[in-house]
Amino acid sequence: MISQISERKISVIRWGMVLGWAFIATMLLNDALSLNQSANEIITIESSVLFQGQPINIEPFSLFNKIFWTIIIPLIPVSLLLFGHSTWRRICPLSAIMQIPRKLNIQFSKKIISKDGEITRSKLEVNKNSWLAKNYWYLQFFILFSAVTGRILFYNADPIGLLVIFSTLIISALIMGYLFSGKTWCHYICPMGPVQKFYSGTSGLLEQKAHFSNSNITQSMCRTSDNKSNCVACKTDCPDIDLEKNYWSEITENGRKFFYFGFPGLVIGFYLYYFLYSGNWEYVFTGQPVKDINQIQSLLNPGLFINNQIIKIPKIIAAPGVIALCILLTNIIGRTLQNHYQNLRLKAGSPLSEKEYLHAAFNISVFITFNVFYIFSGRSNLNSLPFYLTYIIDFSLIAFSTIWLVKSFKRTAQEYKIESVGNTLRNNIKRSPINWNEVLENRSVVDLSHHEIYALARIMPKISKSESSTIYKEALSDAFYRGDLKTEQGLMIIDDLKTKLHISQKQHEAFLNDLISNNITTHNI
Repeated sequence: MISQISERKISVIRWGMVLGWAFIATMLLNDALSLNQSANEIITIESSVLFQGQPINIEPFSLFNKIFWTIIIPLIPVSLLLFGHSTWRRICPLSAIMQIPRKLNIQFSKKIISKDGEITRSKLEVNKNSWLAKNYWYLQFFILFSAVTGRILFYNADPIGLLVIFSTLIISALIMGYLFSGKTWCHYICPMGPVQKFYSGTSGLLEQKAHFSNSNITQSMCRTSDNKSNCVACKTDCPDIDLEKNYWSEITENGRKFFYFGFPGLVIGFYLYYFLYSGNWEYVFTGQPVKDINQIQSLLNPGLFINNQIIKIPKIIAAPGVIALCILLTNIIGRTLQNHYQNLRLKAGSPLSEKEYLHAAFNISVFITFNVFYIFSGRSNLNSLPFYLTYIIDFSLIAFSTIWLVKSFKRTAQEYKIESVGNTLRNNIKRSPINWNEVLENRSVVDLSHHEIYALARIMPKISKSESSTIYKEALSDAFYRGDLKTEQGLMIIDDLKTKLHISQKQHEAFLNDLISNNITTHNI
């Protein structure tokens, strides 16, 4: 799994991705120069594809704009669905660029003068009670909305426009990397951050779950070149440490709800607008939008063509308006269907928790968005392939998303809780002097499921006090070093174990103080 690949090797891949960006940027610049030189030599050829009722003209266009939008971008959702959030986070080129100030040791630090006059310096962090920490889902969605709308208006076919966007992202990542510690850019600003979470859900199909790892360095956790933790705790319930824990702990947040119900509208609205703009779907399926080199000059032209009638609303207003309306509608529809499902379960006498209702709604939202995206994205390229290859690709995409949906639907917060404590209990039970083969009728502890391991907690009161203390101390230590004690869910798991093992609050505090003392001593060394 990618989480276990050394940081040195991943760093090579990351910087390879950066060089890939640099290559694309160079080719975009080359396309821009070529188009400019050939501007006076254009031979107009009439196409059978209609735009607002008239045949469009085939003109030279930017090849690398087309490659970027119709080949590279379509690879992202399926990659996230298969390999998960952690894979992208480890190889992301912007992540590499963001870390340059830290690698060069030139990050900004705030001077702090104590009452005694002692001067210290501290790197900036995002306070968990700050506006940014509470509203980053909305901020990232707004940036994403602006980027998607900007694609229609400015840089879908314009290589210079796309170069400007590349440059803006790079400069923004560098600035955030300079000003703040940790992955502040990734967690709170980057428009791809919530998209990664959206398509991964609790995990990608092939992604290793953090709580199944035998290492303290999990998933896409920050690490040094020699694979030691470099975490600065910049995010509570960090998705880079444990994506599923982050999912369940934040699932009821209003910002996450808005994104999960609104993102389908963003995707649908993008493609629907081109239909309403051109007056036909052929314009979309033949990939004409990425060939429209006059998109900037048409900003004030009529932006809608409905029922063979030109609607004289400028494109610069019509495009964001249509997409915003779709986002609003999918939010209303998503929340209405969720409430309807909730009422049906109540009437049937089998209500679910809020997290379970939302999880079901989110899964359906991801499934619909994924498949709607692939109806359109890259379709002009797929249609140029032999028909059997097109069918194989389409079938594979539907199969992947269906398997992901079934797998994800089965997950519950309780399941995650049982699995999380189960690994800790399994390791501690194996070290216990109790003859578990006899207790388990010749079955090995290794063979037990997480549910069976969790069920053993019922017999814990019969274990000697010393054994209970040992098991609890090791479970507490594991939770402490993984950062679980900083989260509500982690505290609930430990509190549940404390009750089952009859550990007093005084014992708990003594064990915890020992851990804190040992941790401070280790850091001082």
